[in-house]
Amino acid sequence: TLAIVIVSLFVSRSNRKAFVNKKIIKALTKQREETLMKQKKESESLLYSIFPKPVARELMRSQSETEGTPESFQSSLGSLGSLSSHANKTFGRTVARMHANITILFTDIVGFTSMSQSCSPYNVMHFLHLLFT
Repeated sequence: TLAIVIVSLFVSRSNRKAFVNKKIIKALTKQREETLMKQKKESESLLYSIFPKPVARELMRSQSETEGTPESFQSSLGSLGSLSSHANKTFGRTVARMHANITILFTDIVGFTSMSQSCSPYNVMHFLHLLFT
């Protein structure tokens, strides 16, 4: 009977530890989910502040499609991973929408940053005006 009491003690102790660990994991999981939802809302808010709503929705839709693949799961483990996998799939793709009285052009001008830091604002604007008109 002493052996049964000792075994019962170890089993009880093990069950208590498992119960506490399960509660801790559940609390951490809930906290992580809340953090992810907050980050998602902040990301969506940022997209909506930069792009027109249809373009922002399209970007979010295409991102959610790539998140379902095993490669994107691995890449999304890093904070920049999902962005880079999304960029690789959309690189070179033209996303154009028609909006009345609005023109938005995203471009990369080689050497522009260093040129704009060494020139006056007037010269920078003059350069851009000559380039795009």
